[in-house]
Amino acid sequence: MPLLFVGIVLTAFVAPVPVTDSVIEILQGSKKVFNFSAGLKSAELVTTLEGKGPYTVFAPLNTAFAKLPAGSLENLFKPENKTTLTNLLNYHIVPLQLTKADLVAGINQGNGKMILKTMLGKTLTATLADGKLQLTDAQGTIAYITYADKLGTNGVVHFIDGVLMPVK
Repeated sequence: MPLLFVGIVLTAFVAPVPVTDSVIEILQGSKKVFNFSAGLKSAELVTTLEGKGPYTVFAPLNTAFAKLPAGSLENLFKPENKTTLTNLLNYHIVPLQLTKADLVAGINQGNGKMILKTMLGKTLTATLADGKLQLTDAQGTIAYITYADKLGTNGVVHFIDGVLMPVK
């Protein structure tokens, strides 16, 4: 006698989580990017990132700042270096909302790269390497997106594993 197997497939319907935080609230709520968030406060960029946007923020993890030469982070936070700090932070912000899917699509349409104009007015280059999204700064330093698509009410935040440096 043949056996009859009946399979039941259950699908869970999960309502999307409403987006209620701005990009600055996302950054301030994450201990992983404390240094970047503290820099935004020191550079008086918090009000900007509370604004309408849209913004894409490539936020270096604390471990990325730890890779800088000894004393670099402390030096950036000195009052006399506020312009340098502001420029560095604005170099990590693009005045568009670009999700991971948007970046991949742009890279594919751009024959393997996508040029991003930052709030500093300088460019970053987005590419794919072994399936990972990477950003290359003007000096050739590469940072990988380690966590993508923290969506906010006025943009998106991506965590990166390096600090990008604009050309002086």
